[in-house]
Amino acid sequence: MTNRLPVGDQMPTLPQGVSDENAARTAVLRPGDVIRRTRVADLPLSVRVRNALNTAGFHTVADLTIITQAELLRVPGIGLFSAKEVRTMVAELGLTRIIDLPLRTRVRNALRGAGIYLAIDLTVASEPDLLRIHGIGRRALGEIRAMLAQRGLSLKE
Repeated sequence: MTNRLPVGDQMPTLPQGVSDENAARTAVLRPGDVIRRTRVADLPLSVRVRNALNTAGFHTVADLTIITQAELLRVPGIGLFSAKEVRTMVAELGLTRIIDLPLRTRVRNALRGAGIYLAIDLTVASEPDLLRIHGIGRRALGEIRAMLAQRGLSLKE
């Protein structure tokens, strides 16, 4: 993939297989994107936790939202107390992770497989969008709607 600047009448080209619609969709910021890009080094975590996360390759809040508790506990220097500190920090930022929600495992895995890692990401998805995800049916949709309603959120109309 080569990034080209427009020269004369030549327009920039998109990578093969990417439509203009997909490019426009990915250019739009999702809720929580600014928070996700926050560096771990800028969070009010203990020095020990920040250093352990940095050494393990977790550099942004986005990195912390996609790992499970078990994966976090496998990071050298992170124990139960440190893992709780990280989970609490992510929650204080208003980012409830899909894996921490009271949803069936099948539903959580389907959402994660579709790249949906945070509850706030569901607010930009409509019912037809979610129904297109393998593993999400009417029952799962009802479960998702109820969980969002408990948090004062809703799906896109």
